[in-house]
Amino acid sequence: MQKLHENIISLSPGECTPALIERCEDEYRTRLDRTASLICERVRGGSSPQLITLSGPSCSGKTTTVEKLRTDLAACGLRVFRVSIDDFFLTSEVSSDVSAYSEANGELDLDSEDAMDIPEFERFTGAVLSRESAALPQFDFNLQRRSGFRPVESSEFDVFIFEGIQASYPAVRRVLSPASPLFIFTDAASGVRIGDTEFSARRLRLMRRLLRDRLFRSASVEFTLQVWAGVVRNEQSSIYPARRYADALIDSSLAYEVCVLKEPLIELLGAVSTDFPLYSEVRGLLDDLSAVPSLSPSAVPADSMLREFIGDMQ
Repeated sequence: MQKLHENIISLSPGECTPALIERCEDEYRTRLDRTASLICERVRGGSSPQLITLSGPSCSGKTTTVEKLRTDLAACGLRVFRVSIDDFFLTSEVSSDVSAYSEANGELDLDSEDAMDIPEFERFTGAVLSRESAALPQFDFNLQRRSGFRPVESSEFDVFIFEGIQASYPAVRRVLSPASPLFIFTDAASGVRIGDTEFSARRLRLMRRLLRDRLFRSASVEFTLQVWAGVVRNEQSSIYPARRYADALIDSSLAYEVCVLKEPLIELLGAVSTDFPLYSEVRGLLDDLSAVPSLSPSAVPADSMLREFIGDMQ
């Protein structure tokens, strides 16, 4: 495995083995351990509650990164509560003024800042900082609406981790800025070249998203591809600019993942009609995936970040 330059990892087809999976997982674990040590050092000396924000572009492994960090912080003796900012999506049953809809088919664009219920987010954050009882909204992705609230006793926790792409949004950062949160930015920052076939970092995130959206968000391949251009525009305008403020950067790239994603993606993409307007992109993915070796998902550890996108596939 060789780094060609800052953003591309080069592999020979023969390197795509279970041993590569083990090596990549160890490297990712090391990156997380360094960040956890930084957080423990800062949080231990501060007053409660301490706020941490974790952001990054779509499908950069934020959810798994938070869970692994939470385990490490618990080992430091800290009581940690994770807040998914996705739960603060604004939908029509909450307000009649919902303008965040995708151009593709009129469905709610959950990657837009306009989809955030900022007043509810302010109320929750204010209660947390005041050490009061708080009500955390719950968002149902399958129904695409708020399903209720979860009570949170903020005095029972030392650290609150606010996780989501929205942690980079100016409106969210304004709400949290009085607490001076520690800001972590995670990104699948490295592309992969296997033999003569190259997958950019952004393309790898799209591949992750195609599987995740189908498995966990009831979204078709066609829908995910249709909204992807808007997702990228939003990342460039509202997410990546915040990277320069990060206290810690985590690269969630896994060099082996193309080989694991290959077979489930080929099955998913193979069902797309050739009449689909973006079929050229589908065809390009199919052609490139056919040129790389396969690795069975069964070789991926159960606690791997990649499980965020492939679920319990074996």
